[in-house]
Amino acid sequence: MRKTKATSENVTFSNITAPAGFSINPDGTVNVPANALPGDYIFTYTLCPIGSTTGCVYDIFVSFTIHNTVRAIADAFNFDTQGNFLGSNHDDPTSFNILTNDGYAVDCGFSAPNSFVGAVLNDNVTLSNINQTELAGYFNILNNGAVNAINNIIPTGYYNFTYEICDFIYPNACSTTYGWINVISTARGFSTNIKEKADDNLVSIYPNPSKDFFTVSFQNTIDKGNIKVFSSLGQVLFSNSFQQTNEEIIDLSRFPNGTYLIQVILIDTVFNKKIIKN
Repeated sequence: MRKTKATSENVTFSNITAPAGFSINPDGTVNVPANALPGDYIFTYTLCPIGSTTGCVYDIFVSFTIHNTVRAIADAFNFDTQGNFLGSNHDDPTSFNILTNDGYAVDCGFSAPNSFVGAVLNDNVTLSNINQTELAGYFNILNNGAVNAINNIIPTGYYNFTYEICDFIYPNACSTTYGWINVISTARGFSTNIKEKADDNLVSIYPNPSKDFFTVSFQNTIDKGNIKVFSSLGQVLFSNSFQQTNEEIIDLSRFPNGTYLIQVILIDTVFNKKIIKN
């Protein structure tokens, strides 16, 4: 039997069950409402030859995905107890703005993550729903996304926050994430003049990504230091002090796959590096 391609000239659609606001055109293209939220959508239809009720194909399922145009990524900032900024987990560790590592996809994310560019406030994204209750009056997050210490006597510990960014043009496309501020004591032999941007060549981590074990390698033998691993929720999963070594092994085999933050604290330097367990 010879097969002929179905077109609007030889078939018709009927019995269409579609999500609210969606529709199918006679040529088979789909109309997507401008306010559609990112996610998976399914609808069904019947296909029949034009002018005939026989030879129909019933209950045809169609599934498609609307990708999000914005992507908010977890933040980790380090301050000392005097409110001095020490660094972050961003690609630019000197950044203390929560939007710095967030992204916007100009092509609706279909080639994500390569299509994502930087999120720019009031250009391609909006910032809202900043929950900073747990910052406890020691920090605040400004309307432009900057993290600001408002106290110069801050207890050590973790201060959590959440926020949401949305597409500037399509405000229903949103992404919510969390972050934390780690306040480090400067009273235990650490200098208050901690470098904000350390030489990345001094510390390397391999393999990255890794399945279970990560090696933290130092360019030179380190007299004294500390390594911590944080989850995306800001929980300390691993902490170890070391001395007179040029290498440390971190075992994450008991933890789920995902992105983690390794923080290496030396006498006058804080290194923050992201690792991926897969």
